[in-house]
Amino acid sequence: MRQYTKTIIVLSVLCISSIGPVVSTIPIQTKASNEINILAIIPDRYGANTYFNLDNIELFGWQVTFTGLTEIVQPCPWAQSALGLPPIEVDVLISDIDDISMFDVLCIMPATWRSGEAYGDLIESEDTLDLIADANDQGLVIWATCAGTRVLAAADILNGIEVTGRIQFKSEYESAGAIYLGESIPPVISHNIITSMRGQYWNKENIEAIATVLEQQQDTITVTTIDDKEIFCQRTNQADGLWTKTYGGIYADGGKALCETPNSGALIIGYTYSWGTGASDIIAICIDETGEELWSNTYGGSGYEYGYGVCQSHDSGFIITGYSSSFDPLHSKDVYVAALDTDGTLLWENTYGGTKLDSGRSICQTDNGYLICGYTESFGAGENDIYLLNIDKQGTILWENTYGGSGAELGFDIIQTSDGNFVLVGASGSDRANYDIYLVKIDAMGKVLWEQYHGAPGGDGGYDRGHAVVETTDGGFLIIGETNYGDALNMLVVKTDEQGDDEWMQIYGDRLHDHGSSIIQSSDGDYVLCGRIDTTNEGSKEMRIMKITDAGVEVWSHTIATSGADWATAVIETPDQGLLFTGHTSSFGAGSYDVLVMKTDEFGVMNQQPETPDAPVGPTDGSINEEYTFTAVTVDPDAEDIFYRFDWGDGTMSDWIGPFASGDICETTHSWGEQGSFEITVKARDVNGGESDWSDPLHVSMAKAKLTWIPTWLKEDLYVYLHPLFFLLS
Repeated sequence: MRQYTKTIIVLSVLCISSIGPVVSTIPIQTKASNEINILAIIPDRYGANTYFNLDNIELFGWQVTFTGLTEIVQPCPWAQSALGLPPIEVDVLISDIDDISMFDVLCIMPATWRSGEAYGDLIESEDTLDLIADANDQGLVIWATCAGTRVLAAADILNGIEVTGRIQFKSEYESAGAIYLGESIPPVISHNIITSMRGQYWNKENIEAIATVLEQQQDTITVTTIDDKEIFCQRTNQADGLWTKTYGGIYADGGKALCETPNSGALIIGYTYSWGTGASDIIAICIDETGEELWSNTYGGSGYEYGYGVCQSHDSGFIITGYSSSFDPLHSKDVYVAALDTDGTLLWENTYGGTKLDSGRSICQTDNGYLICGYTESFGAGENDIYLLNIDKQGTILWENTYGGSGAELGFDIIQTSDGNFVLVGASGSDRANYDIYLVKIDAMGKVLWEQYHGAPGGDGGYDRGHAVVETTDGGFLIIGETNYGDALNMLVVKTDEQGDDEWMQIYGDRLHDHGSSIIQSSDGDYVLCGRIDTTNEGSKEMRIMKITDAGVEVWSHTIATSGADWATAVIETPDQGLLFTGHTSSFGAGSYDVLVMKTDEFGVMNQQPETPDAPVGPTDGSINEEYTFTAVTVDPDAEDIFYRFDWGDGTMSDWIGPFASGDICETTHSWGEQGSFEITVKARDVNGGESDWSDPLHVSMAKAKLTWIPTWLKEDLYVYLHPLFFLLS
C-alpha cells in the first residue's frame, strides 16, 4: 500500500495580437542594459489578475519594481475576501521617482472596475500623470489593462493612438484623442502604447504584447558584452548523488526544458540575458549525472530569443525550438529551430512563420524528421491558432498546418504515441466563454483523428489550459495544466481514455496561484509532475513537485520553499530512477534569475545543505600559545545532525567536529604559535554530506606570549625579597 506524504522543504540558503499598426513616430528609448526593468504601478483596490501578469512577466525573466501612491496598497475587497489577496508593499512611492529612464516598461496593473471610481486614485494624482507623460516622452513601453486606459487618457498621451478598454469609459478615451477599437478584442499595440482587455483569458497574450514592442525597439538596445563566458555554478549540494545547482551569469537566465543525453546526463534549454549576441539568447547547458557542466552555448541573433523545447536528434545530437525576433525584417517573432551536435556546435538553424507572432513550444521526433508544436497569429482562422510544422532532418518544411476556430488557440506540447500518431495539447477559446483544455490526435500527415475539450467543473465560463501531456500505459493520456475552479488558479490533471474522453479529473492546490508545468510517467508506473505555487499572502513563490498514481492519488508532494521566486518548468527521470527538474530561481545564484537544476531520489527528496553559520564567537585578542574557546551554530533545513569545521586563518583547519543536533552550539578551542592578525571562519556539513558555504570571518589578534619560563620556586623567593621594597616605595 502506498503511503501519502506531504512535505514542505525550506531552502533558506539555496535555494499578442497587434490589430493596430506598429509604426512609431515618437522618440524611442535607448538604454544600455542586459535586463528588462518594469515599473508596475499598483492602483488602489488592485485586481486578482495582477498575479497572472506578474507570473507571465517572471517567465520572461524581467525585473519588476512596485510603485504606488501609498506604501501599502490594498486589494479589491472581493478578491481579498474570496481569494485571500494581500496588501502589496511598494518598493518606491510614485512621488519619489526622479528618473523614469532607468525602466524599460511602465505597467498600470489591474484594478477593480465593477464598483466605485476605477483607478480614481491614479487619475487624481498629478505625480502619477506626470510620471506617465514623462515615460511616454522618453519612449518607454507603456501598458494598461481594462479600465486602466482611463489613466492614459488622463495623462493626455492617447492622441491618435488606437486603444481598447472598458466601453463605459469610451468617451474619456475619445476626448483624449484616442481611436477606440472596441472592448472584446485582443491586446492593441499602437506605437509604444499597449492597451488590453480580459486579463484572465488573454493573460499570456497581454504580456506577450510587451515583448513584441520591445522587439520592435531592439535596434535601439545596446547589449553589454561579457568577455568571461564561464557560467557561474553555485550552491552545489552533493550527497549520495542528490544535488541542487544554479547556472547563470549576472543577469536573468532561466531553464524551460530538458532531455536526457546518451552519457546519462541532461541538456537544459532556456534563455539568457547574461551571454550571447542579442538582448536575450537561447542557452543550452549540457551536464553530466553529477551536475557538472560539460559544455554550454548560446544561439540567436541581435534580437530576442527564448528556447522552450528540446529532443534528441536522429544522429544522437539535439534539436531545439523556441522563438526568435532576430531574423525577421520587422523583428516579429518567428518559430526558431536549430540542430546541434553532441558538443553543442550549431549544425543548422531556421526560422518559420509569417509577418506576425509565431512561436515554437515543443518538439518531437518523427520517422523522417521532427514535428514542432506552437502557435501563430500569422495564419489560421482565429485570433491565434495552434501551429504545427513537420520538417525533415535538415529543417526543410514537409508540411505545416493550423488548428483552431474563430477564437484563440494555443499549442504547448506534442508527443508521439505508441501507434505512430501524435497528440498535442494546449487551450482553445473558440465558441466558448473562456479557455478549455484542447487535446488533438493527428496522423503523420497532420490529419485530425479526433479532438476533445476538457475543463474543470463550472462550465465553459471557467478558465482551463493544458501545458503538457503524456501517454499512459493503458493507451490513454494524462494532461497537466491549470484551472480557475475553486480558487484564482489551481493545478489541474485530467486523465483520458485512448479516444481523449474524460476518465477522471483532479485539482491540486490550496494557494492563490498554482501552475502545472510538466508531467512524466516514472518507471514504477506512477506519474511525476511539477510546477509552481504562489503563496501571495505569505510573499513566497515556490516550486512544487509531486507524484500521483494512475488514479490521481497523491503518493508524495513536496513544496520547495525559498526566499524568492522559483518555478519548476520541466522534469525527466534519470537512469537511477531519480528525478531531474529544471526551472529558474531568484533565491540564490549569480543573477536576478538563474537556471535551476535539482536532482532528487525517486521520492522527490533531496539533501539540503545546512545554512551558512554566522561568524564564530569568541575572544578577538590574546597571546600566542594560549588556548581560547570559540563557538559556532547553524541549522539544517532537513533537521539532520551537523558537523563543523573551523579554518583558523593560520594555515590550519580543525577536523570535522560533531555531530551536533541542528541548532545546538558547537564549542572548540585553538591556540596560535605566532603573533599576528587572523581570520577565523567556519562551515557546516550534515550527516549526508551537504556542506554550507564558509561563514563571515571573526578577526582576532595574537600578541607576544607572557613569561612562562621562570620556575615556581624562584618566583616565590623573588616575592619574599622584593615585596618589602615595593612596600617602601609606595
